[in-house]
Amino acid sequence: MDIAEMVGKRVRETREVCGWTQQQVGDELANHLGKPWTRQAVSVAEKGGRAFTVAELVALAAVLGTTVTRLLTPDLETSEVRLPAVTFRTAVYTDLISDSEGSDVGLGEMHELLRRALGYAADAERGYAKAAVAMRALVEIFDVHLDSKVVQRAMQKGNE
Repeated sequence: MDIAEMVGKRVRETREVCGWTQQQVGDELANHLGKPWTRQAVSVAEKGGRAFTVAELVALAAVLGTTVTRLLTPDLETSEVRLPAVTFRTAVYTDLISDSEGSDVGLGEMHELLRRALGYAADAERGYAKAAVAMRALVEIFDVHLDSKVVQRAMQKGNE
């Protein structure tokens, strides 16, 4: 998957969890970037049609209550991440963007193992259906851990 598409997908998912419209996100970006994005600009970004600057990634993370790392983290169905001149296996890419120094297993390696296990379980006989359910739950926990600020923000918005 192209990196701009991947980030756009994460922006859309995070925006939807927060319950925000594209227009609201665009308007809020003005507080960080000095000018708002139009609804159409947010739409183009969510579809992968924008090469994000570092300032835009930081602003989007701040507006959406998440982290730049979360916006850059691929989902489990993504097996590779394409940059303009090189394509990385997801495990290698995820290790590049994570701060996993000192741990025995990098975040990218864990991500890749979970992705593979989920695929194997989905293709296995009926007896492995429970394993697939358990792995999906583990994946959700993994995603929630990475994106706890988004969950907290959605809960806050629900209490307003």
